[in-house]
Amino acid sequence: MNTSCRVSKLTKSDKLLFSSIMSLVFARDPLFLHAFGDPELDRKSRSRAAAFVSFMFDKSFLLNEEIWGFLNSYMEITRSAAPSSPHHYLIMIGVNPEVQGRGIGTAMLLHLLQVVHADNKSHGIALDTENKGNVNLYQRLRFALRHEENINGLTVYCMFYQK
Repeated sequence: MNTSCRVSKLTKSDKLLFSSIMSLVFARDPLFLHAFGDPELDRKSRSRAAAFVSFMFDKSFLLNEEIWGFLNSYMEITRSAAPSSPHHYLIMIGVNPEVQGRGIGTAMLLHLLQVVHADNKSHGIALDTENKGNVNLYQRLRFALRHEENINGLTVYCMFYQK
């Protein structure tokens, strides 16, 4: 890894930076393109994506918040691919494109693996990705592809790391 980094829990004061970085990171992500439109073709696409990322940030601080619309079927399908045993679920991970390839994403994943291994109740980590290129990265870290599903023209890869 070329860059040292410290993984720390985000606070509510991190919302603006988080939203800005994640909107940029996921601008070309297949799920974001499908749900919010192509920012190169639709000038409102970026604001819709930013609103969603902001919502997801706020949601992480709330319990029992309901996700609606297209994401209901998405969550239903992806959650059914995960094991029924207690586990962590990686909602979103991303690295600013300007510093990608320096091991920062891997460092975050390795930190999550440490957290999971320290949690006696957890059996592993579930995650979903719409980016086929990510599947190989996760497989190198011992995630197994459990399910592949096409949801309204969007291919979703459901993966699990068994502890």
